[in-house]
Amino acid sequence: MGLDRVVLTGGPSGGKSTALEHIPRMCSLYDSAPEVATMLLSGGFPAPSEAHPWSYDWQRSFQKTIAVSQIALEEVVSMRAVSGQQYGVLFDRGLPDGAAYLRGGMDELAELTGIEPSAMLGRYDLVIHLVTSAKQPRGYQKHTNQHRFEETAEAIKLDDRILEVWRDHPNRVIIDVEGRPERNQQVIEQICSPRPQS
Repeated sequence: MGLDRVVLTGGPSGGKSTALEHIPRMCSLYDSAPEVATMLLSGGFPAPSEAHPWSYDWQRSFQKTIAVSQIALEEVVSMRAVSGQQYGVLFDRGLPDGAAYLRGGMDELAELTGIEPSAMLGRYDLVIHLVTSAKQPRGYQKHTNQHRFEETAEAIKLDDRILEVWRDHPNRVIIDVEGRPERNQQVIEQICSPRPQS
């Protein structure tokens, strides 16, 4: 049986990072990988600024860099999980997520990466979409990530675009729960549920 590869995705402030911190404590059979975009921006990748405003050329370059880094990170973390005899890996976003930030969606991401959309989706056994807090009564929690740029309306649109890019994955689950403990419990239940291996 192959390594179980699970993606946590969704719009900004959906609880992905919190869930990834919580799950390994509850299920030591899974290794985890952080969000590549946050790693890059925290590590000094040039972000838009007043002196260098956002442009679509920057966006394309950033998404291409994320994609290359995502593939490398997935390979390394997967090797580590296999050597540690773990059952699977949890990823904070997957390769197709980048399409939500591109005007041309999956087709444009395929052009940038040289990977067909079906192959991108096929990299993962389970996709868990955590709905952004911007769609929930308690409201948007932008402050939980210093590299989060989206305002409420944009967070909602981004959540919808992410739903769209993953729509053809055969094993996608959408979790729309406001409370953190309940949300984390649902994520764990989905990960532990029996399902076919790719």
